[in-house]
Amino acid sequence: MAFKNASRSLRKKASIDVLLYSERPEYFCAHDLIDRKGAEIRSISLVSGEIELLSLQGRFDLALVCTAIGHEQKAEFIIRARKLAPLLLAWTWDNHHHLYENHCGISLADIVLPAHHYCKSLLKTPHAVLGKTFPLCCSQWSRKMGTALLDESLRFRSDALYGGYVSWRIGDRDEFLSALKDQLPGNAITQMDIASRNRYFEHSAEDKFRDWASFKVSLALPLLNDLSFRVFDALFCGQIPLVPTDCYDLNDVISPELQSTLPIIRFDEYSIDAVRTAWRQALHQFDKLGSEGARKRHEFVCKHHHISVRLRQIVQYALALANSEPKLSLSIDDSGIGLLHV
Repeated sequence: MAFKNASRSLRKKASIDVLLYSERPEYFCAHDLIDRKGAEIRSISLVSGEIELLSLQGRFDLALVCTAIGHEQKAEFIIRARKLAPLLLAWTWDNHHHLYENHCGISLADIVLPAHHYCKSLLKTPHAVLGKTFPLCCSQWSRKMGTALLDESLRFRSDALYGGYVSWRIGDRDEFLSALKDQLPGNAITQMDIASRNRYFEHSAEDKFRDWASFKVSLALPLLNDLSFRVFDALFCGQIPLVPTDCYDLNDVISPELQSTLPIIRFDEYSIDAVRTAWRQALHQFDKLGSEGARKRHEFVCKHHHISVRLRQIVQYALALANSEPKLSLSIDDSGIGLLHV
C-alpha cells in the first residue's frame, strides 16, 4: 500500500522535520508550534501558499496539510511533485460541511485525520487511510504571551456575553445569533460578513487576547454540531464558554466531569431563555472561582489543547504507525468505501 511505503521512511527516527501547510496562516502563532515536552519534532516550517511551496529548498520527513475548504489539493500536488516529503497527512478542519470540497482537499493524502469525529466516516476514500481524530485547539496565541497577559486581564472583566462570528451561509446559526443580539440585554455579540472577517486578524495577537480576556463568559455556538476553535480559545483566555449539547464531540474531548469543574456550561435549547440561564450560571461560577479558576482554564489548554500539543500528538501518531503493523479495515456502507485505521 502507498501509505505503508511512505510511512516506512519514518521508521526508527527519534525526531523529524515537519512541513506544515495552511492557507490560513493567521490562525497560527508561528513561533509557538513545538511542544518542548516531547522530542519527536526537530523543526516545523509553516508555509501558507503555493509560491512558498515552490520556493522551498529543503526536504521534510512529513507534510501536514490543514484543509479549510480552500484549494489544498494544489498544495498537495506541489508537495508530491517536488518530493518535499514522503508522507503526506491531511488534517481536515472543516469536515463537518462541504463534503465535495473536503474530498478534493484530501485527494493526494496518505492519511486523513478528521478534526470532527461525529461525521468522520464521510471522509472514507479507497486511496487514503482514514485515521484518528485530532480535534481543533487553541492556535492563534503563544502560551508564553497568554500566560503573561492573563493576570493583567483579571483586574476587571465585563459581565457582557462575548462572541464574535462570521456570517456563514450555512445552517441556522446566523439567524439565532441575530435574535440573541437583538433580544438579550447586556450582550457583546458581534457578527461580520465574510468580506470583513480579516478585520479581526489585522489586530495584533496581544490586542486579540485582551479583547477576549476582557469578558468573563463567551458563547460557543457550533456552525453544524462541530467542536470549534472558540471553545479552546475561550478557556485559554480564562473565560467560561457556553456550549450547546448538540456540539457532539465535546464529551469525548473533554469529559463531562472535567467540564463541570473547569467549568464549561452546556445548554439544551436554542432559545433566548436557555442562553440567558446558562450565561447567569457561568457568571456565578466565574465570580465564585475567581482568578484561580481563570488560571486553571488557561493552564488546561496550555497542557492539553494548544496547537503545539496537537502537532506533537499528530507526529507521535504518525511515528507509531510507521513503527508498527497498523490494522486496517475496509469499510463499505451507504456513505462510501474506504480504508480505516482501527
